[in-house]
Amino acid sequence: MSDALAAAQRELEELRLRLAEAQETIRAIQGGEIDALVISDAEDSEPPRVFTLDAADKPYRLLVDQMHHASAALTIDGVVLACNTQFERLLRRERQAILGQPLQQHIDPPGLPLFEALLRDGLAALAESEVMLRRADGERLPIVLGVRALHEGVAGVCLLVVDLSEQKRRERLIADEATARAILEQVADAVVVCDIEGTVLRASRAAHDLCGTNPLFQRFEQVFALSRHDAPGTRVDLDAVWRGEPLQGLEVSFARPGASEPS
Repeated sequence: MSDALAAAQRELEELRLRLAEAQETIRAIQGGEIDALVISDAEDSEPPRVFTLDAADKPYRLLVDQMHHASAALTIDGVVLACNTQFERLLRRERQAILGQPLQQHIDPPGLPLFEALLRDGLAALAESEVMLRRADGERLPIVLGVRALHEGVAGVCLLVVDLSEQKRRERLIADEATARAILEQVADAVVVCDIEGTVLRASRAAHDLCGTNPLFQRFEQVFALSRHDAPGTRVDLDAVWRGEPLQGLEVSFARPGASEPS
């Protein structure tokens, strides 16, 4: 065998090795197994160059991070593998302090059995329930946890968190409004509730009967014409009352609708 032929065979074998290496690299890139390439040339004096690769799931990770709801990936034991920015804000902790830690330490103790059950149920099917979360500053926050199994990679679950604090606040307001309305319906006295501008917002049945009309959403002075008892014809100045200042012990007269004299 001539030297030229031997050299050609060696070069061919080297090319085959490079081709096999290139094919394996392409397979790894397509399979998402690598995040960067290091390219160097033995004949080049320049240092090796590193090219980072965007993983195929990068758009999805960006989408999750920009979600309005908090989301996280957990192991089957509840350890946080990944989370988005909203999850950080919800717990009021930096991501580095959340990752690798069990989420159980942020669940209100009475809700731990329910959370553990959610982790188990979420491995089989979509599961959700309401629990109480404890933030880094100790504030308790009502949330709904939606749990679904991760179908790729490490065994675990995907967690979606919905903050219920605003909904609970509205529910309390509605309940308080219903309670106040029920109380006003029962009292025998004329009771009127106004806003800071003197517009009637609530009134008892006795107040309706006293002014002879429905006073709601009307100016108080228009439906309850009060005058000073010690100075007949002088209207009572209620501006201070609308500013939140108390007015007590003032004897007034009220002109009943249809009455000949004020009472």
